[in-house]
Order: sequence, then structure tokens, then C-alpha cells
Amino acid sequence: MGKHGHMHSQARVVMLTDFSLPNDSKSRATMMHDNLACALLDWFIDLACSLQKDRSTSTQMGSVRAMARAEALRAPPAWMELLLAAIFFQECPVHPDTSGATRSRSGGCNLFCTTCTERSLCSGCVAAGEHDGHTIIQVRKTSGYNCVKLKGIDSLLGTGEVQPYLHNDEQVVFLDKRLDGKKRKAGEYRCMDTDCDRALIQKDYRFCSLGCKKKCMKDDLRISFAVPKDDTKSSNGMKSGEEALSWSTKRRRGS
Repeated sequence: MGKHGHMHSQARVVMLTDFSLPNDSKSRATMMHDNLACALLDWFIDLACSLQKDRSTSTQMGSVRAMARAEALRAPPAWMELLLAAIFFQECPVHPDTSGATRSRSGGCNLFCTTCTERSLCSGCVAAGEHDGHTIIQVRKTSGYNCVKLKGIDSLLGTGEVQPYLHNDEQVVFLDKRLDGKKRKAGEYRCMDTDCDRALIQKDYRFCSLGCKKKCMKDDLRISFAVPKDDTKSSNGMKSGEEALSWSTKRRRGS
């Protein structure tokens, strides 16, 4: 029995040995296994990098969108460029008989429509009804320069940091820079527009006109024409009541 048992053990050993892989086959199998493991590892690494890149790209896109929104909010309205370029207090080409004297402070084309923005308007243009429901800005003139009432314009665009001036007991802001004369006026506070450099009355302001503020925007990201959310105050920090924006509506009411 011992002899037979020993023979069986040898047979089993032989059988196991016969079904084992040769050394070179073992090497190939090991290499295939290692290659597969490396391939899987590379795939996981690529996947992780791709996901990380997607998250990074998403974060970057979110930052770009946020910057674009911020830039759009601080930018002046599209019609402001046309307002600054418009010529006022000249005879209306459509209503020459009703537009008044061209040199008058209140006659001629002294109105501007923020919706149409084609040219300055006279009272006859507005009375014709083509601008019903539009926002009309009335331009005034003081010291030979165009200005607008602070109350009203400050709900259309941010007038913060623009020096207001008193005209006929009402606060106004100038549309564009004014010549300072041959002799430069002394003053501690100056307009930030280096081409203007006009003396300012108070240190709370940095610009003498809306045009100067607009010109300095590209060099100072803090400058904004966004209207403050708190509509009980103007963008100059002063309280304001009902803001009469539509000149044509006021005219019809007889105010």
C-alpha cells in the first residue's frame, strides 16, 4: 500500500508538472499582466486628468462669465456715446419755425431720446408723438457748456464721483470737459482725466464731467456707470424724490 501510495503521489506530481507553463510562457504571462496593469493605470490617470481639466475649465469659464457680467454692469449705456457726441441748441431741420433761436439756452434742439438716439430733438419733434413712451433727456447750458439735471439722469446711469454744480438752484452735471481758460486754476483736487485736469470743489469727486469719467474707465476698473440698487439715493449719494425722466409726459401734464 505504501508503494502504491508513493506511485500515486509521483503521478500527481508529474501531472501537475506537465500542466504547468514553461518558464518562457510564465515570463510572457507576467509581462502581459504587467502591461495590462500599466494600461489600466494609464487609463485611470488620463480619466482623472480629464475630469480635473473639465472642472478647471468649468471654473475658468465661470470666472470669465462673472468678469463679463461685471464689465457689462459697469459699462455706460450704449446711448451715452451718442449723447456726448450730439450737437444741441441748433435749429431743428424738421421744425425750423418752432425750434426757437439757435443760440438760446432753452431753444433749438435741446432734447435727446435714449431710444432713438438719431440726433438731438426740439419740442416739436417730441410733440409729434413719435417718441411717446421713450425716455427723453433735456439738455441745459451753463457757462457755454452742456449739462443735464442730476435728478433724473442719475437713475439712467451712475453719476458717482462726478462733481455736480448748481445751476438755477438745481444740481447739474456737465456732459463733457470744459476749457479751464488760459490760466490754470489752483486747487488740491483735480479731475482724473489728465487731458482735462480741471480743479474740483470737493475731494469726494474725481471727475468734472460724465465724458471725463467715461474716458478714464479703461485705466481704472473701479469706475462704474452702474446705477446703485438703492433707488432712494442718487449715485452721488444724495436722496432724490420722484425722478421726472419723460419730458414729454411732464409737458402734457402742464408741469
